[in-house]
Amino acid sequence: MDLRIDRYNLKIGMALFFILGNAVLNLEAIPVLHYLFSGMRVLFVGYAMLLVLKNWEVGKFTWLVGAFYLVWGWITYQAQGAMNIWGSYCINTIGISIWLYYALLHSPKDTIRILCNIFSIFIYLNFITMLLQLDDFLDGFLLGTNYNQIGSTLLCGIITYSVAYKMQVKGLWPVLLLCTVSVLTTLYVGSMTSTTGCIMATVFLFIPRARLRRAIIISLVVFYVLFQAVVVFLRNDLSNAKAAAYLVEDVMKKDLTFTNRTLVWLQAYDDVMESPKTGYGAQDPEWFNDRYEVKSSHNILLQIMLYGGYILLGLFVLVICISAVHAMKGQSPYAQYIGFGVCTFFFMMIMETYNLTLIFYTLCLLFYSQNLVEENEQ
Repeated sequence: MDLRIDRYNLKIGMALFFILGNAVLNLEAIPVLHYLFSGMRVLFVGYAMLLVLKNWEVGKFTWLVGAFYLVWGWITYQAQGAMNIWGSYCINTIGISIWLYYALLHSPKDTIRILCNIFSIFIYLNFITMLLQLDDFLDGFLLGTNYNQIGSTLLCGIITYSVAYKMQVKGLWPVLLLCTVSVLTTLYVGSMTSTTGCIMATVFLFIPRARLRRAIIISLVVFYVLFQAVVVFLRNDLSNAKAAAYLVEDVMKKDLTFTNRTLVWLQAYDDVMESPKTGYGAQDPEWFNDRYEVKSSHNILLQIMLYGGYILLGLFVLVICISAVHAMKGQSPYAQYIGFGVCTFFFMMIMETYNLTLIFYTLCLLFYSQNLVEENEQ
């Protein structure tokens, strides 16, 4: 772990550490740390807002996610939903988008190095607590109360390390170590969705030809769109599709109901159709548990529609498309690695719903991927 850091980078590092830590760490069993991260998160997000007011400058991505959260907040207020859930996501996402914008302008390499160090701390500490079998004490794992949630942080770490490796910020062995620990973590907790995603992101890093990488990304996007349309929304049976059945049963080691996820999708879709335009606003896990006997809809698009109907889904898709187009126009050599990481994230979120802050973190990296080139080319 590279600890070289100047005063400005120390400020950036602390801000990102506490905001990301508040978003991903399960610290409720340790109240002192829980309140420390919550308080420092608010402090550094407030400081970021002062920077914006001082410089009268904010990144375009922040405007995008700001619009998303503004609309979601209005929907949640009107629906008398969980404003605290909305507020937590909003503070974390806006804070990260502002700090990443200023940090990447200041020093792209140092920013990626800092992010690698942060994810290293989270991922290795989580692995140690698992080996020490502290899950009963933590009421789950350090990276989440649910074993499926761990994969989102692990994948963000792999994406960040992939960029660092290509920027020559990190060597091969640190990258392989983090990827190996990530895969071992997912195997230990028994999440095949996360294991598949982590392996995919690791293998993609070593594919030499840009044309092949591009073809893989396109194929994954096409698969994602078709699966969501045909299986989730049109509700077709996979038992008659041999290729899909092979992928699900033999590769992902799940049954064709995806461990009863299809039943949850059916119920969630019916609820969406009862309030298709605006959904139900932000809701806590208990709201989902009362309806589906699980703590989410287990599908990111259904989850967004439950949060805000077609309106919020449209904004969500808009953020994704603008980020992708902005990255393609920039022609950054790192955009493919971040882009595949984003695609892998959404591939995993066919079955799961992950922290919105981490989703927007990866999209923020994609949007600003051109900024990573400038220091290298000078």
